[in-house]
Amino acid sequence: MRKALEEIGLHTAQALVLRVLATREGVKQRDLADQMMIAPPTMSGIVNRMLKAGLVQRQDDPEDERAVRIYLTDTGRNMCRKIERAIGDVEAELIKGLSKTQLRNAHRILRTLRNNLGGHAPDPERE
Repeated sequence: MRKALEEIGLHTAQALVLRVLATREGVKQRDLADQMMIAPPTMSGIVNRMLKAGLVQRQDDPEDERAVRIYLTDTGRNMCRKIERAIGDVEAELIKGLSKTQLRNAHRILRTLRNNLGGHAPDPERE
C-alpha cells in the first residue's frame, strides 16, 4: 500500500488524514491527532506539509479561538479519489486467485480477530 500511495505522491499518514477528512470534514486538528493516535506536534507537521501541497486548509474554530479545524480543498478531494482507486488496485492484487469461499472464510476470520480486540464493524454492509 505504501508503494501505491507513494506513486500518487502521498505518505501513509497523509492518506489517512485525507480519508478521515473525507468523512469528517472540519474536524479539529487536535481531535484528528487523537483519532489517529499521533502526538499533536506530529499532526501539526503532517498538516503543514498537506497545506503546502494544497490538499487541506485550516480555519479558525469560531467556537474555540484556540482550536483550528481542517478542511479538504478541491485538490484534496481529487486526491481522495486517487487514494480510493489505489486501495481498490491493492485489494484486487491482494485477493487475486482466491475463490469466493476463501474470501468469505478470510472475512469471517478477520471479523473474529477484530471482535476479539474489542472492535466492531463501522458499516455492517461491508462485513
